[in-house]
Order: sequence, then structure tokens, then C-alpha cells
Amino acid sequence: METFQETFKAGISLEKNYCYDVADEKKCICKDCGKSFKNRSGLQRHLLVHTNEKPFTCDVCGKAFRQRTNLKSHFVTHTEEKPYVCEACSKVFRSNRNLRRHILIHTKEKTHVCEMCNKSFADYQDLKRHLIIHTKEKPYVCEVCSKAFARRSCLRSHLFSHSAEKHYICEVCSKEFTNGYALKLHLRTHAEEKLYVCEVCDLFTHTNEKPYSCQICGKPFRQTSHLQQHLTTHTKEKTHECNTCGKTFSQRSGLFHHHSVHTKEKSYACEVCNKTFASSNGLKNHVYTHSEEKPYACEVCNKAFAQPRNLKYHLFTHSEEKPYSCEVCSRTFARRSYLRSHLSAHSKGPYTCEVCGKIFSQNGNLKSHLLTHSKEKHYTCEVCSKAFSIGRYLKRHLLVHAKENSYVCNLCSKAFSGSYQFERHICVSKEKSFVCEVCNKAFSRNCDYKKHIPIHSKEKTFACNMCSKAFKNNYYLKIHLRIHTKERLFACDVCGKTFALHSALKSHSVTHTNEKPFACNLCSKRFALNCRLKSHLLIHSGKKSYVCKICGKAFILGSTLRQHLVFHSEEKRYPCEVCSKAFKDRNSLNIHVRIHTNEKPYVCDVCSKAFSIRRNLRQHLRVHTEEKPYACDFCSKTFAHSSNLKSHLTTHSEEKPHVCEVCGKAFSKKCKLKMHYFTHTNEKPYACELCKKAFTVKKYLKRHLLTHAKEKLNSS
Repeated sequence: METFQETFKAGISLEKNYCYDVADEKKCICKDCGKSFKNRSGLQRHLLVHTNEKPFTCDVCGKAFRQRTNLKSHFVTHTEEKPYVCEACSKVFRSNRNLRRHILIHTKEKTHVCEMCNKSFADYQDLKRHLIIHTKEKPYVCEVCSKAFARRSCLRSHLFSHSAEKHYICEVCSKEFTNGYALKLHLRTHAEEKLYVCEVCDLFTHTNEKPYSCQICGKPFRQTSHLQQHLTTHTKEKTHECNTCGKTFSQRSGLFHHHSVHTKEKSYACEVCNKTFASSNGLKNHVYTHSEEKPYACEVCNKAFAQPRNLKYHLFTHSEEKPYSCEVCSRTFARRSYLRSHLSAHSKGPYTCEVCGKIFSQNGNLKSHLLTHSKEKHYTCEVCSKAFSIGRYLKRHLLVHAKENSYVCNLCSKAFSGSYQFERHICVSKEKSFVCEVCNKAFSRNCDYKKHIPIHSKEKTFACNMCSKAFKNNYYLKIHLRIHTKERLFACDVCGKTFALHSALKSHSVTHTNEKPFACNLCSKRFALNCRLKSHLLIHSGKKSYVCKICGKAFILGSTLRQHLVFHSEEKRYPCEVCSKAFKDRNSLNIHVRIHTNEKPYVCDVCSKAFSIRRNLRQHLRVHTEEKPYACDFCSKTFAHSSNLKSHLTTHSEEKPHVCEVCGKAFSKKCKLKMHYFTHTNEKPYACELCKKAFTVKKYLKRHLLTHAKEKLNSS
């Protein structure tokens, strides 16, 4: 009888590797893994798996195979012959097996059913691959990094990540790939081939079905890949590390996009303006800027957007949903990008200026700061050739030249130069459906309505633990706490000055540009911020809506009333560190500190005289302009300062409110009472430096100095 060694050319001994079971209809069983076969030839082929021997070699490319049938199938790849044709769609295939699998697409027959989840498959191999999901078995292990895979094909694809070789080259653009499948997918970008067509148009997008749910937070997803990406947000695991800088990422795609930072490679070019991008997603977003098409419209306000994600972010403005929360201070945000920018405020950050050593949390802020050292101004206005170091300063400057207001309201025909002002105006113009039940004031936005409600309530439930001051909402308490912690999260990119509020930083940034794009239509006075223009317009209206409840004095601006209320309070919370003098408000303290520093930041453009207070500079400028805006209603006499007018009005009135406590004599002016007191104290504070003669009143000293001047003239 012929032995197995003679029949098997590879020389493997079967006698040691099988048992012959007569009772079980002559089965051949492998002693290594226990797998059984109906005949010896099946066992022979199986033993090659354990020995990893491939006796059948291709004469063309040298590739080896375990079975002759696999070698035959491989030969067809060299001949590019596809003899098997589908009768339904005329598609051709290299092997009969591939044709049989393809036919199942037309028949839609799925005879192979999973016993665990009842999911059906057209091909048995697909069922086998599916079963691994339930068993979670990963028998294919990478010898380099020990990573395990459920499929051999996945392991083969993974092995390319350890090799830098890219044997597959695109003949059109010469781009290289590590595997043939990636090249095949890439070639479709040149051919614009789209093989897979949805019968409706896009699967789950029509049914809105999201069958894959997160077990932690319950969020549903359309695809398992999206669910897997989402799970990394809970685990916060970042397994993908950059070999250059060590930065880690939760997703491979994030690492892939990050590599372009080091290589500075931008392989995606815009066909319209030739601008290049590091990622295809960046190019896609850019292409929308050339097209005015906005196919995604909001169902609430009909606002249109070029991209679906912009519509998604916009919808948060109607729902007021803020799903992204800061773990440090619990502040919530509508966008993840806003949260990322906010988180940088809690840390000093890894970006350090090499010139002055200043630390920044974001690389963009460092780049903007470096321009202050180089003094380079790359952004030039095409109208007046004025140059700017930062792009946003140029944008703000262009508003000065923009005589055309491109944003026009359809309801009232009012025009606006910027989109932000136009959008705010639309909110005011549209129907005000949110009505306050207390005062019947109506609002167009729910957020404005919610802010208004606490005004009627005297309840202040949010108390400060340090000074017991109470507030109506948590937001104002958070801002107040920064006074105690001296925390200033918002830093200026140009000069590094820090602020407790973002609005304060925004107002400060204007000081670097000196641009005033907002002009008053009544007096042509210009302002750097729109809010300051609005406050200024109230001065022309003359309406004083803000009344002090203590003394009844009325004010045009609410900020002026708040400043006035400080004078009724005896609390002085702001002490001077030099002389310990305390003040009721921070502004008064800042002005006082200039006495010690001798700082005079406000300089007259005409005579170069400097002042420590802006108000004094404004009053001084009237000396040059000879402007006297304050007129007396009785005699039409005009004055440069309101204080001079007040003093003058006492001449028309017989009222003398200032009474001496010693002798009871009354005066119309406080300064005259002050001088009168010197007659009781015999104090003479004004002394002549030449003869040491002293006087009670300053004007007497001035008159005396003239006598010395005459003596000099006579002696000369």
C-alpha cells in the first residue's frame, strides 16, 4: 500500500499527525489542533498551516501559495483575464468564486444565518467573519507590536504600518501607497468613479435610523465606526502617538492630520485660487468660499449655510443647548472649539516667546505676539496703504472706507456694514414672542428674556463666601470672585495686559489700532466700539432713564448711575499700596496711583502738555479750540467748564448754602467759605518764595509777586 510520504510531495509525515477513526466514518484528525477531515488530502493541505510551508510558487512574481488552486487564481492577475461574466449586469470576474458571490447581490438571497443574533448573510465566509464579533476572538497577532486582529487581512494591512516601503504607485499623480487596496480606492478620485449607489440616495440619512448606541451615555450613531470614535471621549485614551513630538491622539485620523504640522506638506490644492491645504477636509471647507451656494437652511429663521456643520452650530442659538462643559469652572459652550479655547485660559500653556519669555496657551497667540517684536506689518489696506501687523485689525480698519452698507434689512431698509450688526438688528426687528408677565416687555430671543426675569426678583441666592455679597445669578458671582482671586483669564496678544472679562479685552484691543469705524450721524463723532456709539446717541436724546433711588438724581447712562451709587456707599474696598489711602471704586484708585508714579498718559496734540486724567485733557483742549459749550440761561454767558457755570449761577441766585460754623457768615461758593476759614485760624498757606511773606488767598500772593517783578525792572 502506498504511504502518505510518497503521495505528499512536501515530505510531511502524516503517520505522526493523524488518527484513523473507523467508528466515525473514517475521519482523519489533526493531533496538533484537533480539527477533523473527511479524507487524507484535506488533512495534508491543513498540515501546511502548522508548518507555514508554501510549496506552490508563481513563475512570474515568485509569490508562494499553500494550495495549487490559489496559485491558479493568482495567475489571472498577471494576464488581467476575466473570463467569468455576470448575465445580469455583464460585470466580469477573474474567478468563478467571485462571480458566485456577486450573483447573490442580484438575488438578494441570504441563506447563512447567525445563530446568536439572527443576522443573515449571502456568503458563508461573511458569516464566519461575522461570528468573530460575538466570540471576540483575535487569533492573528502581529510579531512586531503584539497587536491582535480578528482577520488575517487586517493583520496584513497592519504590517504595512511597520514598513516604510510603499510599492504601490499611482500612475496619474505618482502618489505612493503601502497596499494595493488603498491605491485602488485612490484611483477612483481621478476617475471620479462612484461604484456604490444608494437606492434612495444615502442609506440612514433617509430613515434617520441610528442603530448603534453608546452604553455609557446612550447617544445613538448611524455607524459602528462613529460609535467607536465616540467611546474614546469617555475613556480619554490616546493610543496614537506622534513619533516626532510625542503628542498623543485618541483617533488615527487626528494623528494623520497632525503629521502635516511637522512635514508642512500641503498636497490638496484649490483649482480656483491654487491655495494649498494639509487635509482634504480643509480643501472642502475652502471650496465653499468660491461658491455662493448655501443649500443648508435653518427651519426656524431661514438663515442659509454653505456647510451642514455650520447649520448644526447655528441651531444651538435657538435651542440654547451648550453640551460642552469645562471641568475646571463648569462653564458651558455650544461648540467644542470654544471649550478648547477656554481651557487654555486655565493653564499657562507650552508656547514661550524666545524674545521676552512670555508664555502663551495657544500657538496662534504666540504668533500674533511675535509681530510686536518684529514690527512687521504684512496686512496692507488697498485703499489708503495703511499697514497692520494682525489681519483682524485690517478687517476692522476697512469698515472706515466701507461707505457702502452691503447688509440691508428687508423690513425697514436700514443698512449695515458688518454681518454681526445686521444679524443683531434682525433679532430686534423680528417678532417678539417672549413676553415678561410682570412688566409686559417683549423679547425676540429667549436668552434675553431669561436675563430680564431676575430684574423683578429681589432674591439674590448666589452669595460670595469671601465678602457675603449676593447676586441674582451664578454668572455674576463667578465674575465677582475674580476680584478676590485676582484671576485674569483674558490676555491681550499685543501687549500682554490681562483682563477679568472678555468684553474688557475686546474693548482694550481697539487701543492698539486707533481705528474708530463707528460714526455718530448727528455730530460726526467717531468711536472704536459700537456699544460706545450707542451710549453716545443717548446723550443726543437727552433722556435720563436711570434714576438714583437715594437722592433722585437722574442719568442718561446706566454706567454713570452705577458710578454715582458708589458715592452713597461709605465702603472703600480699594486701598493704595503706597500710602494706604482707600477708594470706593477701582478707577479712582488707578487715577490716584499716578500721583505716586507721576504718570501722565494723556498728552495734548497741540502744546504737548500732559495730564493724568483724560477728563482734564478734554477740558484743556477747549483752551485751544476756545469752545465754551456751557451757557447761562439767565445772561447767556458761556463757560468752558460745567463747574464754572455752576459757580456763575450763584451770582443770579441770592442763595448762600455754605455757612461758616464759627461766625455763621454765609457764602454762595464753597471755595469762598474755605478762604473765610483762614481768618479764624490765622492760617496763611500761600507764601512768597522771595521774601517769605504769606497770604490767606492765592490771588493776593499773585498780586504781591507783581511788586517783585516791578523791582527787577526798576533795578535793571
